[in-house]
Amino acid sequence: MKSVFKESEAHKITENPYSCFFEYPVSTQNISLGISEINGTYPLEGFAMDEKVEALWYVESGTGTITIENVRYQVSKGDMIHIRPGEKFSINGDALRLVVAGSPPWTTEQHKTL
Repeated sequence: MKSVFKESEAHKITENPYSCFFEYPVSTQNISLGISEINGTYPLEGFAMDEKVEALWYVESGTGTITIENVRYQVSKGDMIHIRPGEKFSINGDALRLVVAGSPPWTTEQHKTL
């Protein structure tokens, strides 16, 4: 079983012109891990929501505003954000780079834009 995953192995997902996600091919059924880079707004309109995934986002660099269930939070390097299943959220980032861990592993089927 593989233990080390190189940056070059991450799958890049361009979410919109201001947001992309690098998904690492972690071989586990319990957790997913990736890097989100946001320099603008995600989603472009409204909110996003994960029906099943509980996520922790660590701010590696940059600054931004995270809105969770209509409450706005200013975030910067070193902050941690907890998103529970079913919570609607949006992100406005200024060179914001998040380390994203989720359980169960994130899938497009359970991710919704509202």
